[in-house]
Amino acid sequence: MIWVALANSSSADGFHRICMVNNLQLGFHMHQNNSLHVYYLYLKNFEGNDKQLWKMEPWEFTPISPAPNPRRYGFDGPTKKIVCRANRGLTLAVRGGRVVLATPNPMDEYQVGLVPYNPDFMDESIMWSGTKRDWGDGFNCIRMINNINSVLSIPSEDPREINDGIEVILSVWKEGENQLWRFYGWE
Repeated sequence: MIWVALANSSSADGFHRICMVNNLQLGFHMHQNNSLHVYYLYLKNFEGNDKQLWKMEPWEFTPISPAPNPRRYGFDGPTKKIVCRANRGLTLAVRGGRVVLATPNPMDEYQVGLVPYNPDFMDESIMWSGTKRDWGDGFNCIRMINNINSVLSIPSEDPREINDGIEVILSVWKEGENQLWRFYGWE
């Protein structure tokens, strides 16, 4: 399932509706059962009440001394670097309009940038999913949401050929080390 946070015009404090991409009318709704001391979360048509407004915040937002680079933080907390199992010393980046692997640098805005969200346009090119299966050490394949047969890949499985600047491509899933990815924090 793919979810989206939609701005709420009546709430200026960062609370949003959280809806399914394929049905923006249905969103998270919270119900409290006082006798059982439990909360239920389910989907319901949006009614505009506080039980349907949510705010995403990081678990911990304690600044590290010295202060971290502000580009390393997105709207929901620290951004991540994405590494390939075939060469864990490089991270996903964009150079000259191409997706490549690069030497990790948290100061490089092209390694940690976020794409602005536009609720009026569904940009499928930025919608990706990972497989449920863990191929070891938290690595799995990353595939396009609109074409699950195409996965993020590096053209070579030979670690000697996987260097800074190698282009990242889409290819058919072949269970290779060059097709397995993992998200890591910058720390």
